[in-house]
Amino acid sequence: MAGGQTYAQVSTQASADPTNAKLQGQVATLFKGETLRSMLLNAYGWWTIGVYTTYAGIGLLIAALAVLGALVFELFIAGRKPESVRAAHKIAA
Repeated sequence: MAGGQTYAQVSTQASADPTNAKLQGQVATLFKGETLRSMLLNAYGWWTIGVYTTYAGIGLLIAALAVLGALVFELFIAGRKPESVRAAHKIAA
């Protein structure tokens, strides 16, 4: 198509010779092709960002659950003292 020339190159030639129907058709085709390509690349780029943010969100959710588990452990399990230690403190007091 157009001998490997870009839209800008063919458009410049078509502007110089507005009566050339073949160049006008190539300009229209190249414009549509480059526009479609840019839209598809844009959509793919944002899709990729969405995938990465989804993985980041899952990772952060797992990290938050680990922190919640540590908090629950500290509040309910680590603060307990065995009965023998409590009894020894009562006797000593």
